Amino acid sequence: MYTSDNMFPFFSNMLPEGANRRIICRSLRIDEDDSFGLLEAMADKDFIGAVSVRRIYND
Repeated sequence: MYTSDNMFPFFSNMLPEGANRRIICRSLRIDEDDSFGLLEAMADKDFIGAVSVRRIYND
């Protein structure tokens, strides 16, 4: 498991930008600056390659 305060470029490149990002964030009620939240919300959508994204909960 890797942790970071910033999103790794590999994952940030998977996210929509511009008008598409604004529309998706509004419809999903996610802050446009919440890249991690947007990535999690988009995790079941079509990503390039064999990549899975999921939240890991720590106790």
